This record gives sequence, structure tokens and C-alpha cells, in this order.
Amino acid sequence: MDQGECYCFEVIWDYEGTIRQFLLRFFPLQESVEMFDTLKHRSFVKRTRTPDLRLSHLNVGCTVSVLNRQLLVMKFADEKTRRAMEELFQRTAVVFKVNEHLGEVLLNLTGSSGKNTGNMTLTRIKMALMDREDILKLGLVGQCHFKGPVIAAEVTGADAVGHCQEVMGVISEPLGVQEFCYASPDLATADWTLRLLFDKPRLNDAACDKGILCLIKPHAVREGLVPRIMKSITDHGFHITAIETLVLERSVAERFLELYKSVLPEYLVSAFISTYSTR
Repeated sequence: MDQGECYCFEVIWDYEGTIRQFLLRFFPLQESVEMFDTLKHRSFVKRTRTPDLRLSHLNVGCTVSVLNRQLLVMKFADEKTRRAMEELFQRTAVVFKVNEHLGEVLLNLTGSSGKNTGNMTLTRIKMALMDREDILKLGLVGQCHFKGPVIAAEVTGADAVGHCQEVMGVISEPLGVQEFCYASPDLATADWTLRLLFDKPRLNDAACDKGILCLIKPHAVREGLVPRIMKSITDHGFHITAIETLVLERSVAERFLELYKSVLPEYLVSAFISTYSTR
């Protein structure tokens, strides 16, 4: 990779209800970006250092914070970027039944199992109910009568499809998820399955009368700590009844943190809106 190499993305910024479109160029070695307004045909942000931004944060569908602007990545802007992102940060879908080994399953998917050790990241996760129609769409004919909550996960990394297929084949029985488990068999199916799992609103049967909220901050999501945190929660005797990754809008983050504004020295709204959080 030469010093001037960059990767290009089409992004949008929802500014007070107005959608603005930009070309974002990311220079990984210099840890910098520049933005071009594609409608007004002029520069919007000159080359600026963004030390917290990584190439892995810029997959299609991800939201990133650049200079306090929340940008949604819509598509790769050129063929070179598309090829590089699909090779380095391949996305796949995994679904399995919820049980007490939830954290351990996720650790195996992102940890040291399989041939691609340690380079997988859990980028999105949701606990939900799946109906018979969607189960059949996944080709799980023998499991179409399954009832109960499932974990839907997006795993990202080099050869994520092959890695997750291999891992689920090894751990499904020892960790008790063989009754209902699925890993996408190829890239095209993975893309379709991720849309099915995450774009469609889904119900959850969680009851929260005696529960508490745990919010995993974006930096921990980026660093791949979600599986370890979830395993720690269940190891300490807590039962996870609902989970979802989401992007907090600035106004929501400010309201959520208002109580802590004069209490916590590390009160920083920007730390909660930089990318996905998990709750």
C-alpha cells in the first residue's frame, strides 16, 4: 500500500431532515479523510486526520462519526474499494437458538476457532423471534416448528463465510444450539440473509419488569469486545432477555447522558455516537 492510496465511499448525512450526499475518501496510512459534496460539486472537508476511524468501520450499511457528523455508508464508490472491502471484511449471517452458552458461541465465532483465527468481528447482533415463513426461507425445513428467541449475528472478516460455517459445524452440538442453527453458505446468500434478519422489524418476547439496561459503548464494539462482555454477564448469573445493535442519534445520546453530565468526568456524547452501540 503506497502512502497516497485511498478507498472511496458514497455516504449520506441526515442534517436536520435534509439528506446530503458526499464522496468520502479514506487514507488509511495517514489516518485521514476528505469529503466532496457530489450535488454541489465542491470540496466539503479538506484532508483531515481522523485517528479513531478504521477501514473496517466503513462497510456498507455502517454509520461512522466524522467531525461530529454521523455518516451512513451507502456503497463503495469504485471497483478497487469494493474488491478490497469484500476480501478483507467479508460479511456473513449466523443464526442460533438462545441458551446459557450465548457468549461462548459468539466467542467461538469471533475468537480462536477455525482457520482464520482472531480476525473476525461481531458487527451487528439482534435477539428476536422468527416466524415459520422466514425459517423456511433460510432452508431450515426440518426446524420450521422451532419456537423461541434466536440470535441473529453479522460476522465480518476475511473468509467470514467459510469460517462461520466451519465453527458452527464444530460447536453446535457441544454448546447445545444444534436444535436451531444456521450459517450462510455463500456471499450472495449472506447478503440476502442479512437484509432479511436486520431490515425487517422483529418482535421479542422479553419481559423487563425486573431487568436492567446494559449499554456497550461504541469503542468496545469496534474493538470486538461484545462476545467477551456478554459471556461475562452470563457467567455472573445474569440472563440476557434482549439484545440489539443500534446507532444513537446525537439528541438521543444527549438525553440518555443528561443525568450523568455533572457526575461522570468522562461524560462525552461523541463517544456514544461514533458507530454501533449494543444494548
